[in-house]
Amino acid sequence: MLNVGEQIVSSYLRYIKGCKFIERNVYTGKSQGEIDVVGLNLVEQRVYICEVAIHIGGLQYVNSKSNRTDNIQKFTNKFSKDIEYAQKHLDGYDQHFMLWSPIVKDSKGKPKNNEMRHLTEIQKNIKRKYGIIIECIVNEKFQECLDELRNYAKHETKALQCPLMRLMQIEEYLNKHVLKLTNLHQLNGNVARSAIHKQKVGYSEFWAPIREGKLGGLFVGKPVPLRNDRSIRKNIRNTGVELYIINQRCCIRLHFKDADHRKKIMTLFPKSDYTWEYKDSPKEVKVIFPVLDKGKNDRDDWDEIREKLVGMGTDIYNKIKESGDNVF
Repeated sequence: MLNVGEQIVSSYLRYIKGCKFIERNVYTGKSQGEIDVVGLNLVEQRVYICEVAIHIGGLQYVNSKSNRTDNIQKFTNKFSKDIEYAQKHLDGYDQHFMLWSPIVKDSKGKPKNNEMRHLTEIQKNIKRKYGIIIECIVNEKFQECLDELRNYAKHETKALQCPLMRLMQIEEYLNKHVLKLTNLHQLNGNVARSAIHKQKVGYSEFWAPIREGKLGGLFVGKPVPLRNDRSIRKNIRNTGVELYIINQRCCIRLHFKDADHRKKIMTLFPKSDYTWEYKDSPKEVKVIFPVLDKGKNDRDDWDEIREKLVGMGTDIYNKIKESGDNVF
């Protein structure tokens, strides 16, 4: 039976992290455990050792004897076995341990059932025991990884063999095709059909004031369809300046043609003045500028979010535009 969670993680390791060898349900031998997904990047001599928990109701593991939440003990035990296996069999690799779970809840009023606190305790246990930090790919980070996979599928022309990635590829190319058809209908004066399509598709309420020019003219443009409403983009000097928002966070993402181009551009943004981090994949060279720990879910703060996004995006765009021969 297809395990969707393991497919997602395997695809991310293969297409984004460059792992040529992926193995699922790896038996750990005497410790009598299994590692959900292991990925090897032979070029970088790096191994990713991943546990995957896909539950739409939250991270919910219960001890069958006590009938109490057992997340902390379960994953402390699992990662202990994983680490000991890796130390024995994968000692020559740069080792990365990851916990993947899409929905992890922060029940602030009930500390015993606070799943985010459970993750912190798991990380503390493993660091105390092995000196290793577990990377948790949960909530927004999980969503961002899905976005990276969709973006990869969007730009890949050959048929992807993984069923999950093939579905994303079909969806992305179908979106392009439907958009072309819509534009053709509009050019032919088919107003009625265009209106019906617009009603069916729906457009983003969040981006509307920005696209209409109420926060300046730089990011003015067509309405943003709901199916693709996480970002808008403006290009300057072979650099894409993207305003990006998800449910609980927003940022500016810069897209570059290659690493050399990024190196030149990033001289304009010293770490003493800006906060940013590299975020690369085999097909994309990117930099992330965090803006706010607020997103689409924070509807009461939309005005602030728009203002901050447009303000920082405009500042970054103008610095690149005005750089001239100082950079190139």
